[in-house]
Amino acid sequence: MTSCNPRVSHQVSEPVFEPGRESSPGHLIAKLAGILRGGGALAVVGSAVVFMLQGLNGVDDVLRDWIYVILMVVLTLTGVASHRFFKDTIGARLLFALAALLVPVQVTQQSATLGTYLESGLWANAASWLVVTLTSFVAAAIAVYFCFQVVARSYSKALTLVYVALNLLLLAPWRDPLITAMTLGLMVSIYFWLNNLVFRGDRLFQLWEGVLVRLMVAAPLLILVVRFAFSMQELLGWSVLLMALAITMWALNYWLAKPGWYKTIVNFVATIFALTGNLLFVLSIAFDNSNLPDSIVIYGIFAPGIFISILAARMSSESGFYHLIASLGAVTMLALLPFFNWSNALLMLLLSALLVLVASRVKSRLLLLTASLCGVIQLGALMILAIGDIQAVSWFALALLGVILVALASLAERYGVTFFRSSARCYHTVSAWSL
Repeated sequence: MTSCNPRVSHQVSEPVFEPGRESSPGHLIAKLAGILRGGGALAVVGSAVVFMLQGLNGVDDVLRDWIYVILMVVLTLTGVASHRFFKDTIGARLLFALAALLVPVQVTQQSATLGTYLESGLWANAASWLVVTLTSFVAAAIAVYFCFQVVARSYSKALTLVYVALNLLLLAPWRDPLITAMTLGLMVSIYFWLNNLVFRGDRLFQLWEGVLVRLMVAAPLLILVVRFAFSMQELLGWSVLLMALAITMWALNYWLAKPGWYKTIVNFVATIFALTGNLLFVLSIAFDNSNLPDSIVIYGIFAPGIFISILAARMSSESGFYHLIASLGAVTMLALLPFFNWSNALLMLLLSALLVLVASRVKSRLLLLTASLCGVIQLGALMILAIGDIQAVSWFALALLGVILVALASLAERYGVTFFRSSARCYHTVSAWSL
């Protein structure tokens, strides 16, 4: 009698990788490429932040003038190669976007150099400055155009024109409040013109990629405000003005406003004004008294901020939100006490990591939030302490590392699966060998 069961084969077959499964090489390579892109973007952005924070101090003139122009060109060419030869659209977009984001960084440095020439009256290097600036804007226009061609092809010319115009305004060397306010007003007007002409009329700019484009176009405005904040000297007047506005808004909110959503908004804006005014007040005292202990500055910033948050909670139906702000302020104040000491910052970072482990063990969200906040603050402290020790070669190496990581992501996207399968075949072949 013939058996109905099929013959069972005892031969072991090679594993089959399904494209949709998480164990497939395509999925693993995609995750690796994403990690490389994220690390590369963080490296380039971190290099730009350190470059701007260091200003013109301790950096060779030639290196300062040309390094980010070269980096913009390298990022643009790498993006073209990634798109054309490796068919990696995501990597190309990221490379073009990083090149475009370096434009206001370069322009800010050229603005600072021009301001130095105006203050000192040294015009011997004016010709070289003009050459560097013109070259920077030519490279910037090309990089930005490629970026917007990939992201929003239909609006690439308008976006490029507006972005270059905003960076031209950022080139203004004066840090006077009136001139800065006029420049900011003109930049805001241009941005809102673009918003009404392009952004509001296309659903593309409501998606996450479009939102990133809008934020990227607004980057020169943000840098202008931050640059002005770093150059301000007379902070006491601003502090008094903001505190007066906050008290007035609280009074009107308490006496006149009826319950409604606008009362919540007015209370929130008044709280922001009060917290900002207190911060400026403490900074003005700290600038006038350079020997003031850091702990006093920390207490002066956060202790009144806690009181302001509690006061806002009493005047709002959203009391839980303001109580949370007060709690976070208290935790931040405690975490900032060792802010200016390497050993204490490292110790607090280790304790924060230990608290994160404990929080994951006991499943406490509040403890996890507290420990994470302390850890982030200590990382910021270590970064600020390290900025003064970073040399120009180091931040350039960081930027170069970012470019290499993004380029490796494109290589992995294109040839990763082939390399993975070839390696697997080689591994099976070698495993079959005898000792």
